[in-house]
Amino acid sequence: MRGLFQICGGLAFAAALLVGCESLWVGYKTPNPESCEAPGYGCSVDEVCNPATRKCESRQTTLLDLSTTDSGTLDGGPPSTCVGPVSYSCGSQMFCVQAPLGAGPTKKLSAVSESDIWAVSDNRILHYDGRVWNTVTTCGAQSAFVDVFAASNSDVWFLEGRRILRLQGSTFSEIPTGLSDPNVQLRAVYGISGRIWFVGTGGTILQWDGSQLTPQTSGTTGNLNSVWGPDGQNLWAVGDNGTALRYNGTIWQSVTTGTTANLYGVHGRSASAIVAVGTSGTVLNGNGTTFTALTPLLGASDLLSVSIGSDGSGWIVAQSGTLYRSMSGSWAVLSQSGLLARPNYDVWHFGANSAVMVGGNSRSVRSRWNGMTWVDSFDEIMPAPQAMAAVTTPSAGAMAVGQGLDGNTYSITSDFSTLGPRLQVGAAGWTGQALWVDPAAPAGRLAWVVGKGGLSYAFDGTAWNQRSTSVSDDLVSICGANSTAIWAVGSDAAKQNGRVIAWNGSTWVTVGGMSLGGTPLTAVTCAGGQAYVTGKGMTIQTCTSSACTLLPTNGVSLGAETAYAAWSTPSASGTGTDVWIAGSGGNIYRYQSMTSQATKQSSGTTQTLRSIFGKTHSEFYVVGDGGTIIKWNGTSFSPVRSDTTASLTTGVILASGATVIGGPSSGWLQQVP
Repeated sequence: MRGLFQICGGLAFAAALLVGCESLWVGYKTPNPESCEAPGYGCSVDEVCNPATRKCESRQTTLLDLSTTDSGTLDGGPPSTCVGPVSYSCGSQMFCVQAPLGAGPTKKLSAVSESDIWAVSDNRILHYDGRVWNTVTTCGAQSAFVDVFAASNSDVWFLEGRRILRLQGSTFSEIPTGLSDPNVQLRAVYGISGRIWFVGTGGTILQWDGSQLTPQTSGTTGNLNSVWGPDGQNLWAVGDNGTALRYNGTIWQSVTTGTTANLYGVHGRSASAIVAVGTSGTVLNGNGTTFTALTPLLGASDLLSVSIGSDGSGWIVAQSGTLYRSMSGSWAVLSQSGLLARPNYDVWHFGANSAVMVGGNSRSVRSRWNGMTWVDSFDEIMPAPQAMAAVTTPSAGAMAVGQGLDGNTYSITSDFSTLGPRLQVGAAGWTGQALWVDPAAPAGRLAWVVGKGGLSYAFDGTAWNQRSTSVSDDLVSICGANSTAIWAVGSDAAKQNGRVIAWNGSTWVTVGGMSLGGTPLTAVTCAGGQAYVTGKGMTIQTCTSSACTLLPTNGVSLGAETAYAAWSTPSASGTGTDVWIAGSGGNIYRYQSMTSQATKQSSGTTQTLRSIFGKTHSEFYVVGDGGTIIKWNGTSFSPVRSDTTASLTTGVILASGATVIGGPSSGWLQQVP
């Protein structure tokens, strides 16, 4: 936050702290092909874990910035002079990764409105426009960003330890500080009435009057950590050892606080109603002249930020993650069991029914208050989505399953503005790999998940309940024709033989038939009351509940590659079914059931393709490795840009028309309108 907080305590191995305490790997750890951040895994001593891709990279060749900041954390980012036109990582009609600060937690934020929010981590700047968070690619910190202040939607200030940056409209410039003491570090910025103040160590205060910076006499040598005021004649600065100063428009004067606690945040509802917070649960109420200490708040951890509205409602956030809420000036702990354990660094209060909060351990967490509950950002709750499907209950949106930071499988439901509960699927460490949501939503079986070891789970609306399959093969794909006709496919542990199982409404049964032995199966799609399965060799078989039969393709030889995705839709002619399969080498085939005709489609890529999803025969996506996204328009495929090179393995088009894409190494991608 301000170089004051070391989450991990003693940092004997600072160069290994790329993504926080939970990734402090000493010596060799077993590599994990899905995430080197997963508990129990890591990288060898000559490698680092790239938090953007969650893959191990050589220290000699990595593009990550491994320099240590003054706060003891590491946060790689693009080198930049931060002068000139601003550029963002994601533009119009691109799919944008919604974990833009994966390399470290977000530390500070400033808002013009609910749809115009700026935030910083140690080395990144990002902006929220009401739709997506977008990372600035043309400005990275030389040391570490410590604060941000948005004076307006066209005038934003960013503060490093000894550097002041200004973004006016679309252009960055650096404001010379004129600091003569090399030990001075600036820690906070705030502005009002066309003027900007900067405070820092040794009692340093600088004022920007619209054209230049001027040092102001503070009357103290104490370190100043935060500054705020309702107008230019009532400004407050607080700092270490209980330091508090008031600016009356002409001079700064010391104010007695009666505490020796370090004060980290100050905010208020008016010139005569101010709150300062700090170490060990310290809360001070100011009346414009003096401060009075309240009883330390329950939890007694370091309080890092406070934000209050004109009606007295507001929030205090803490290093421990505890949240304190005020409705009329009286603070109480808010029980919020749905949030992940982490520090909360900063909060911005818009009103009783809206607020935003930032924090995190190893990566950024962005949370929103909707008047009833705080909702964490999706990438922290489930950083590795494995599968997604559209849902209609309890509200229209999507269900997703994937891995949490602890390596367990979870499900969430969301319309991507609100978030349902996060529910664990299976035992600790189990990996769910495929999801099917029943559009008819029968009581007790709203959705199915299958995965490692042949395990399957059905969702009853409250919890996931195991349903025995009597097989031990890894199941990687599932689909259903209805609630009593569901198929799942996979392969044995050696990836030599395929497996098909079918749910008949009461139990799973093993399906036999041609080519299952020696043909690992990787994808299944359902249409017309039957399943179409595919895998190695891109052959297509049709399966009932008892047998599978190899489909004729009118003499067309399908590719010798492996199919990883299958999707079916009513034919454009209105008769029969079109089955699409895609896989390695960028191969895509279209099989038309009425003519038993298979035709190869030009994909425009050689990347391995891993998922097909969509709405109709004339609108669907195929996604895969290297951040590949292509879209079918009814006639041909065309590429869609993304801001990632990670593998994309799942996606869904919502009833609203919005598209969401994800994968174990890519996180969540949403499209910028």
